[in-house]
Amino acid sequence: KRDNQETIEYMRGLIADYAELKKAEEPDYEYKGVLGRLTWTKPKQTIVKTDEEELIKQFKGTGLVEKEEKIKLKWGDLKKDLTITPDGKVITSDGEVVAGVIVKDQPATLAIKKRTEKDSWKEVK
Repeated sequence: KRDNQETIEYMRGLIADYAELKKAEEPDYEYKGVLGRLTWTKPKQTIVKTDEEELIKQFKGTGLVEKEEKIKLKWGDLKKDLTITPDGKVITSDGEVVAGVIVKDQPATLAIKKRTEKDSWKEVK
């Protein structure tokens, strides 16, 4: 089993190297074949909470902070209202700059997919 895993990792490396070369030549490169696909995810930015106490202070008194035995921020609801500006700041829909968060860049990644029995695509891990 270990030898098989090493072979799989070696082949995955060769495929990734090939995909990188093709992407350098053609930025929108994507391979689609009968048995598999090579696709790239788009690079994206995500907002990461760094200081919940700072966020609670800033949004206390709004519907985004709920009080239980312990004060807890409704991070999911707040995150839906946040936007990343071109200069990397995070603002609310009202234009208020938000403290206690950072913007984390996630690079594009390569996904190797194979066709399943039900004629859909599943990523090969």
